[in-house]
Amino acid sequence: MAFIHPFEGHLVAPEWAGAVVAPLYDSLTPEERRQHADRHPENYLNAMRTADEYTSSDAPDLSALLKRNARFVRRYIEAGRFVARRPCVFVYRLAVDGHVQRGVVAEMSIGAYLDGRIKRHEFTRVTREDALAQYIDQVRTASIPVSLGYRTDARIGALMDMATQGSPAISLTTEDGVEHDIWVVGGANTGALVDAFESVPSAYVTDGHHRCAATARFSTAGAGARLLVVLFPDEELRILPYHRVVRDLGGHTTESFLARLAEHFEVEPLPDGDPDAAQPRARGEFTVHVDGRWHRFRPAGDEVPPPGPAQAIDAAILQARVIGPLIGISDPRNDERLGYIAGSGAGIGTEGLGALERACREGWRAAFALHPTSMAELVAVADAGQVMPPKSTWFDPKPRAGFFMHDPLRLCGG
Repeated sequence: MAFIHPFEGHLVAPEWAGAVVAPLYDSLTPEERRQHADRHPENYLNAMRTADEYTSSDAPDLSALLKRNARFVRRYIEAGRFVARRPCVFVYRLAVDGHVQRGVVAEMSIGAYLDGRIKRHEFTRVTREDALAQYIDQVRTASIPVSLGYRTDARIGALMDMATQGSPAISLTTEDGVEHDIWVVGGANTGALVDAFESVPSAYVTDGHHRCAATARFSTAGAGARLLVVLFPDEELRILPYHRVVRDLGGHTTESFLARLAEHFEVEPLPDGDPDAAQPRARGEFTVHVDGRWHRFRPAGDEVPPPGPAQAIDAAILQARVIGPLIGISDPRNDERLGYIAGSGAGIGTEGLGALERACREGWRAAFALHPTSMAELVAVADAGQVMPPKSTWFDPKPRAGFFMHDPLRLCGG
């Protein structure tokens, strides 16, 4: 079976893209999503409503909510907001702040996920899988492509160069400054890209673990269940850091915490007044903001090498050597004393490490800044069949809901 398949679905009508394409879903709270959807009745958020957007007094029954989402999907098509396309693939270009990445939008068999050719590096939560599986079953539509990275391939790059020589079918700059351009690739050029991806040994999930897992639940309904994906060459992907904030120091004073930290790390106080100077400069280096002051720290050199690639990720080292033993947070997934702040990027603010200082002023006791995880580290973890700590990567920019509509169960007979 081919690695990728021509996309069969709908593309937003160019004249409606500005009204339909949704804000970045992960950057909004449930209340913000609800307010935006209510104010913009054409926006695709109206087909993605969730129960947590409502108060307990006005929350609709889940079945009724899913039927409402499905009605919006049908209305988009009936009103011409989306247009059916002949089977093809697309090139999707995202650009912001001088960064540019191009990916191929296509379908992939869920079998590629089940047999490990699509490689994962994160655990998924059953409750989130349940919600997405119910959505897929009732609404029968996916709009945000699962983002995958693959090792850069010169032949695929040349084919994307050819495909993007003309004007894009869709061109939209969203409110966060990200430029989205989509080219339709049809005929023989579609076949050439499908053939070129046959030489790609593996693709790595960069965003969409839960969507993959939820779709995989329907695999018993037919081997043809497919994912909507966008495949980006690894050299073009941009990864931002995911920082940590803690509510307390596990019973330590600032002085005793820094003293304990200095037992296994080289600790250096940093000058005041320039939070961006506190950005970790390389892998293995961290900074902490506590009591209005930044300190840089790095392993002292006497540490035992981590046993595997997942344990060598900076987020894992910080958890295993600082947040766990010194602060007493042993469950980074569920302990409410630990929070996460993504590095600045499209849709998530431009404050840099100033956002961590603000978090401390607003009630967090200390903030830890990390260097971004690299794509090479992600690949090493996934190839080893391991998983990263939670919130180890933030890929930016991200695809948006509202450009595509795709039925994941179209070939399942479901």
